[in-house]
Amino acid sequence: MNEQLLAKRIKEMRQSRGMTLEQVGRIAGLSKSLLSKVENCQVSPPISTLSRIASALSVPIGYFFEEELRQHLAVFVRREDRQRVESNRHGPDYSYEHLAHGSMMPRLMEPFVLTLAEDAQAEATLYDHPGEEFILVLEGEMEYMLGSELYHMREGDSMYLDARVPHGPKQIAGKRVSYLAVFTNR
Repeated sequence: MNEQLLAKRIKEMRQSRGMTLEQVGRIAGLSKSLLSKVENCQVSPPISTLSRIASALSVPIGYFFEEELRQHLAVFVRREDRQRVESNRHGPDYSYEHLAHGSMMPRLMEPFVLTLAEDAQAEATLYDHPGEEFILVLEGEMEYMLGSELYHMREGDSMYLDARVPHGPKQIAGKRVSYLAVFTNR
């Protein structure tokens, strides 16, 4: 999925709910300006921002990635069919792939693979959002900030955390790192 389609889905859902940017921003704890930039594809929102927007619109985060809104018992996504969003504007070079972008609703969790490109960032960018999060390092190593704590994580290491606490990854020596992140919607 490209950034334009993601932005379009967010705007369409907000409008279908009859909500203004200001209303969504107030509920999500985001500025009206940032939401406008997201909807106009001027900013690629990180997963934490998408989670806040989804919560404010009362939809699972996966809604923004779905092609059709049908009920299914399971979601099967082939590797080559993953929806990928890449960004190198307004922040570090990163990408994320939604691993279960089908239409099984309601959902309690959303799985993604996040990848930080080589030399993506010098400092950890911290995010917070509703719910809980599980991360598993798939490739590389990183430091992971959770509040004031710093965790050194290598391939195979995992962490389960309260996503309301500011958190985020930091690469070590500017090397590529890829990790699984599973978010709860509540």
